[in-house]
Amino acid sequence: MKKYFVLTSVLALCACGGGSGGGGGGSGAPVTPTNVRSAITDADVLSSNSNVTKMATEILVANDNSGTPILNRSATVRQNGHTYTSYRLDDVNFRIATGANDAFLRLKMDDAGKINALVADLGQGNQFMDRYGDTNMFRGIVYEYVETDATPGASASEIAAADDGETLVRMVFAPSKDAASYSVLQNAAGNKCPSGKVCRWDRIDQAFRVNAQGTNFKYSDFGTFETTNFTGGKTKNVTADNFDTATTPVEHNATEWNNLTFDGGAYMFAGGYNVDAVQHRPTTDMTFSGKAMGNVYATNSLHQKYTTTLTDNNATLEFDANSGDEILTMNFNNDASKWYKVTVTNNERTHTKDIDFTNPHANINDNAKFKTATSFDNFTTTNGDTVDSDGDIKTEGMLDMGYYGINSTEEATGIVRFKETSQIDGVKYEREFNAGYGMTPDSH
Repeated sequence: MKKYFVLTSVLALCACGGGSGGGGGGSGAPVTPTNVRSAITDADVLSSNSNVTKMATEILVANDNSGTPILNRSATVRQNGHTYTSYRLDDVNFRIATGANDAFLRLKMDDAGKINALVADLGQGNQFMDRYGDTNMFRGIVYEYVETDATPGASASEIAAADDGETLVRMVFAPSKDAASYSVLQNAAGNKCPSGKVCRWDRIDQAFRVNAQGTNFKYSDFGTFETTNFTGGKTKNVTADNFDTATTPVEHNATEWNNLTFDGGAYMFAGGYNVDAVQHRPTTDMTFSGKAMGNVYATNSLHQKYTTTLTDNNATLEFDANSGDEILTMNFNNDASKWYKVTVTNNERTHTKDIDFTNPHANINDNAKFKTATSFDNFTTTNGDTVDSDGDIKTEGMLDMGYYGINSTEEATGIVRFKETSQIDGVKYEREFNAGYGMTPDSH
């Protein structure tokens, strides 16, 4: 039986017995731990971290009787004569709902345990951001390598004024660790610019915000990850000649930070401490309830766009021990969201993952409606190929469901993504739905 200490962001230190997740250490003589960290108990650190997430800042898991750190970890802490393996927030990879299956978000901490930075991968490599004070906002310097409509031989000013096309490369650096030289960008661009085209590097001064939603969660969390640009924070056509002046970081005052408007859409994220992840589904029927939130992005080839945010404060997750079905219900057909009731049915035994959009709100926007079917089996498997002719349909999606706790299943968090592309009467439609949820057992 493992012993746990949980150092939460509200200054509570608790010792709990039992546990799930994690593996046992090996047998034999005790080993000398390396990289020993002191337990994080500083009130200012924990208070600051709670502005980003209410999750435990550190979790200490007792090593086995031999003193060998579990999971081959070397970060150990001594408490009350026992040796514990230390797990911190920067050990947690939160999954992000995007088209990239390996997209993640990770909070970074300084030596004292305070969140000071963020790293994310949205499918184009690691992106680094510095934290702004004790807020839930971060800053990154974004470089985008874009295809333009400039003609070969155009002047630098003409290239800068040219309209943007496809973004070929995107890199994000924290201001404290900005790109070392223009050659870094050139190496990333490689030969990605199409033959006969003119491409350029643009620099964007960007802010990021983490809105975690798990108010009473210790081991996991979910929420949104948003981005926006600082006013006037874009330099077009960064070259070797102007790299130093174009990339000099500009300091932003509190007024600029406070006046930021995050209206460019949000990514959903969810995840938690692997050491507290419940490795097996419940053995009895269980019902969870809590909050789900999401968004819908809809476009078509007629250049019509529609976006909306979704919220359900009465979402449920039911586990049927007999059938193995996990049924996630998100009532986004409420008056606040005006969309569909969304039901996701996952079964780990039969390896099926289905999604249904039913009972649309009476005032649902026509651009937000699915144009073909509203029920999709095995929606995480890409179905269809190109969408070039009437009747063509392509669907893709992802589902990540997690359960966390020490003595029992105490928290359930996860993300859902579904995208449909179809063509009807010569018009191509795209509907993308993303959602995240966080729940606790009804009997908890």
